[in-house]
Amino acid sequence: MERGTLKDKDKEPYLGPLDYYVNCFFELGTCRSDGGPIPFTSIFEFSKIYNEYDFDEFLYIIRLMDDVYLKHRSRENKDGDSNKNNKGSG
Repeated sequence: MERGTLKDKDKEPYLGPLDYYVNCFFELGTCRSDGGPIPFTSIFEFSKIYNEYDFDEFLYIIRLMDDVYLKHRSRENKDGDSNKNNKGSG
């Protein structure tokens, strides 16, 4: 990539203080197994390593984000399955 070709619109948006939680969420997402929820133990260990001062709040926020993510993935999978089923008919 040529120097200076990255435009402002190509950069990830800055979410203020929520940026921290988004970054934590993506890092914790690497602990998933079989596409399921982020394990509690991973969230707990992460919070210990990074000295989270309020574990309950951290857990709550990560779980909210994870629930939305999992619902979105579930919808995508259902849409993908219905598209596969519709291709065969017609």
